[in-house]
Amino acid sequence: MAISRPFLLALLGVALLGATIFAVSNARNQSDGTQAASKPAQPTQAQPADGISATGPTQVLSAAFSPNALNSASFDTKLSFSQGGKRNTIAVSGAYESAGPRALPKVNVQLSAKVPGSFNGRAGFVTTGDRAWFTRGNVGYAVPQAAWSKIVKARAKGTPPTSKAPKLDVNPSSWLQNVKSEGNERMDGVQVTHVSADVNSAAAIADVVKTLDTTGRLPGNAEQRLAKVVDNGHINAWVGDDKILRRVSLDMSGKGNGGRRVDVNLDLRLSQVNKPQNIAAPAKVKKGLPGGTLGQFATGLVSGLGSTVGVTASDLKLGVPQTNADKKAERAVADHKKVVILFQNPRALDDRAVADSVRLLDRKTKNVVVLTDDLRNVDNYGKLLENLGVSQAPAIVVIGRSGKAELVEGYVDGPSLVQVVADAR
Repeated sequence: MAISRPFLLALLGVALLGATIFAVSNARNQSDGTQAASKPAQPTQAQPADGISATGPTQVLSAAFSPNALNSASFDTKLSFSQGGKRNTIAVSGAYESAGPRALPKVNVQLSAKVPGSFNGRAGFVTTGDRAWFTRGNVGYAVPQAAWSKIVKARAKGTPPTSKAPKLDVNPSSWLQNVKSEGNERMDGVQVTHVSADVNSAAAIADVVKTLDTTGRLPGNAEQRLAKVVDNGHINAWVGDDKILRRVSLDMSGKGNGGRRVDVNLDLRLSQVNKPQNIAAPAKVKKGLPGGTLGQFATGLVSGLGSTVGVTASDLKLGVPQTNADKKAERAVADHKKVVILFQNPRALDDRAVADSVRLLDRKTKNVVVLTDDLRNVDNYGKLLENLGVSQAPAIVVIGRSGKAELVEGYVDGPSLVQVVADAR
């Protein structure tokens, strides 16, 4: 089902917030000692309270969006968006705990949404670092360990990202304006400074989408077109005396399309900052990724995580049936048995016909180990199929008692295959 315009705008609002966090951090880290700042001049700042260093509101806002000092926290996010009087809501809660620069963090993210015509339910993602699950309701679906272990090992090695890894190369200084202090208060047990700023929403969304657009097809006049749909927004942030964000809210609105006005509000709150978090595996777990839309999202998310540590989607083999046929083949060859392996694409008609021939072989012969596997698992066989060049389906590999393997490609009828196996030595 197509995503509605308000739902898309809400997602862009989330992307805007995430991009701001990382982009401002990058701007600070790559500067020559000058804090990242918005272009407009700063207004006179309010007198800081005890424990809050005497920095301007722009510097406080910059510190708010720098994750450097944040090692763990619980979070609660509410996102609401409406168009033409119809209101949609998304709530995201959970916890995060870092395990160090070379280890995957522990994360629990649970989302509940009520978007008429699109989604109404609960879903989430949990990782204890070494393992990971997607959740639907109270059931966890395990990310294949063979795939997740590759991500864990690549992270431990410090492998650089792939060329397709997402990059948040945005410049918030071009769309954060009129930064000012709104006073001081206490929140989550610490003293906080309240800072606000105007947001050029069209410029911000265009900047984020341009960064995430890997096709290069974003129109050059995207900002001008967005400006006709969404007006300027406003952001508020509450920053602790430890320079860590405790709350941020973002409001955007616009004329929308077809005279149906759009209103978006995003409110994120952090608590239990830099304290131990209780993150554990789901109580009820099923093997494999979930099906449907959540499964498609899960595959994309894990592939995206892999790309950030140099692991490609093809390396992960998500969606490929994981079998132990390679292990069975190794044991059979070690026992000097004849082995027949059909590599197939189950949806192809030729593959189905060849599968019938293999089943006939299984019925007509004795002391032959007959196996079937997905073509995408051929690399699992290593030296067993070395130099055979198995690259297309259907393909049948016949291994004699001596361990010598031969390749039969394309269609072969049952009786002919029986003879090939009988001749194998």
